[in-house]
Amino acid sequence: MGATVLLAAVMLGAWIGASHSAVDSSVAGQALHWFHRGLALLAFAMLGHAAWRRSPARLAHALLALLAIEMALGLLLVIGDLPLLIAVAHNLTAAMLLAVTWQLSRESGTQGLPPLADDKRLD
Repeated sequence: MGATVLLAAVMLGAWIGASHSAVDSSVAGQALHWFHRGLALLAFAMLGHAAWRRSPARLAHALLALLAIEMALGLLLVIGDLPLLIAVAHNLTAAMLLAVTWQLSRESGTQGLPPLADDKRLD
């Protein structure tokens, strides 16, 4: 469930960036930002809790570190009025978060994305 929330937050963030809503000060633009932030907080809580409780130590530490970095970068984006370097770092960290979350779901045996090797559609 946490991975799904993370994916939704990342996809919404990408859409905001690609559609130039990042600089949209309308009510709709503000609502998109708050929705993205809400999803990010929910993903932070769910994934942080999962990593803290029952994940392999190496990946759990990586996930916790990436979650903290992603939140810090998100705050810097808001405070710094969207500097490009911070925005790029925020997007790269989101991609790394998705990769670590996917790997954690594979290694911990939780319900998540199936490994590509098991996908019969690729044959």
